[in-house]
Amino acid sequence: MEMFSFAVSCPPESPVVNGNVTLATNGTVTFVEYTCADGYELVGASKLTCLTNGTWDNTPPQCCMYTRSFSPQYYSINTY
Repeated sequence: MEMFSFAVSCPPESPVVNGNVTLATNGTVTFVEYTCADGYELVGASKLTCLTNGTWDNTPPQCCMYTRSFSPQYYSINTY
């Protein structure tokens, strides 16, 4: 019995605004990893895997500006 191996390819992923996309493979599985530039946070999956049917297992994430608001209700100020 002969074993056959074949490569599956998925459509290329678009660049992410304010981020980077890295394509990698281990010879069997192809995946993309997403990172965001400083000051931005990743919203969504950071890693997508190419499935055997030629599609990605998730939708690409977005890099959104990182904002942290100060909420006084979570802090207590002691005055002596």
